[in-house]
Amino acid sequence: MTWRPWLLALCALGLALAAANAVTDLTVSGSLGLSGTPAPVAFVDRLVVRPGGAAAESGIRTGDLLDWHRLSPATRFRLYDGARVGEPLALPIVRNGVQRTVTVVMHRTAGLDWAGWLFYVGEVWIALCCALIAWRRSESAEARLLIFYLLGVFVVSQGFGDISTPWPVIDHIGLLVKGLIFVPSFVFLALYAACFAAPVSGARRTLVALAIALTAIATARGLVVRFELWNGWMSPFTPSLLVRADPLARLFEGGGILAVVLSLLAALGASRGAERTRLLWALAAVLPPLIWIFTVVAMGELLPTAVFVVISALWWFAMPAILSYSLLNRRLFDIGFVFNRAAVFTGVSVILLGAFVLVEWLLTDWLSTAGHATNVLVSGGVALSLGLSIRFVHGRVDRVVDRVFFRKRHEDEEAIRAFAREAPYITDPDILLRRATETLNRHTNAKAVDIVMRYDENDPAIVRLRANPHALELHGLETSLHGDIAFPLTARGQLLGVVVLGARRSGETYAPDETSAISQLAASLGAALDVFTRNGKGTIEDRVVASIDEMREELVSTMTALGREIVAANEGLRDEIARRSGGVAPT
Repeated sequence: MTWRPWLLALCALGLALAAANAVTDLTVSGSLGLSGTPAPVAFVDRLVVRPGGAAAESGIRTGDLLDWHRLSPATRFRLYDGARVGEPLALPIVRNGVQRTVTVVMHRTAGLDWAGWLFYVGEVWIALCCALIAWRRSESAEARLLIFYLLGVFVVSQGFGDISTPWPVIDHIGLLVKGLIFVPSFVFLALYAACFAAPVSGARRTLVALAIALTAIATARGLVVRFELWNGWMSPFTPSLLVRADPLARLFEGGGILAVVLSLLAALGASRGAERTRLLWALAAVLPPLIWIFTVVAMGELLPTAVFVVISALWWFAMPAILSYSLLNRRLFDIGFVFNRAAVFTGVSVILLGAFVLVEWLLTDWLSTAGHATNVLVSGGVALSLGLSIRFVHGRVDRVVDRVFFRKRHEDEEAIRAFAREAPYITDPDILLRRATETLNRHTNAKAVDIVMRYDENDPAIVRLRANPHALELHGLETSLHGDIAFPLTARGQLLGVVVLGARRSGETYAPDETSAISQLAASLGAALDVFTRNGKGTIEDRVVASIDEMREELVSTMTALGREIVAANEGLRDEIARRSGGVAPT
């Protein structure tokens, strides 16, 4: 399965929801100026009115009583989750034992404050970080779990929860969807922790199972509360209507989050080396806000609303900032490659837009006297011509940017592709493998280059490469291939070997254009090795037999020459004896 398009689509959904919620907050959101505390009678709230608010202007006073059961489902929902500007709410209240109905119409507030803007900037930033991770690490289980957690808790669930339409039932469904996404998404972080320090111990597996169980119960309880509030079938455990924290849901949700925190700390304690460093950089971004969420859940209504809003907004903004720094520091994405693409896009846009403006300006005098149809046809022709030239302009700009800003990378990529074209013409497998290794060492800046021809067919990385013959990130895989990324050597659907590259000395990851070039070299290398195999030159057995034949021929040749020398020496010795004995040669 190709994860990248689905992950990017999920990021796009988060961005769209954030944009829609921002428009809602700027146009139809406001405040009733109303809060409440539980009264001695079950399901009755004692109201607290803020002076100058919509509730105060409608005639509601502090101390008035509000009976939940006398509210319609829509009104009950709007009171709990927020009304819309201009939407009337009929509230049956009791004052001094007398029942009356007061209609409240919510006022438009001054707009988003700095905390509100921080929430939205943070959501957009988180979604963009997730998109970058998805673009570069979509095939990594660790990356996918981290993306699901970040989007599920901080972006997508918030987007569904903040939907505001003229129809309360649709908004209620949005909150039900939020409940199905928000709390369960914490489990992804527990599963993320289980990707490190394999094999996972029994205690760590227990923490993950505990996180799953508690969050499942918390999710179910949250859905029950939603249905209770909508239908008016409140149980004794349902909180006051104007108090937003349910004790039971808080208990299980807090327990699940605590289990997630402990699973992360246990993974950190069990991991070592580069794996531990990688986990530390991730925890620097996700652990502090996770602890803050646990604090909010544990304190409930004891936490002042103003404190909750300010600190939550700060963390919503700070977390993607820390995450971005971690990504850059660990070179999860290549900022040089991003700049390269941005420069190319900017150059193409400037050239095409400038050409269009210039042509329009040159034709202004002529078009000023022409008719409307001529204007449309000429403008359309110019636009079509520029559109058809995009590919040509893009190619030229791409080459110029490469030569000016990324000359070394461009030269390395071209050298790798050049060898990929030359490989099929090398007639000795030993020379082919040696030159391939030298080329990769020289032009990838990898700490290690290894071309593996013997492997375990059941190795997880080998199985993955056979099923999906593309470049494979080795992080998080229990494999005997030691390196950062692997490229399959394939021919006729068969895996012949693997090119394994270690981490780069500069600390950067391999950019997409570089991995494309290395993949081309690996494919060419696989095809060349396949030719050797079919010609009897590629297998170890054939090469051993050939070596034995060569040794045998050399031995026969040596023994023949030695025999001739012995015969010649015998003949000389016999002649010498005959000379000394008076001409009679020994028989």
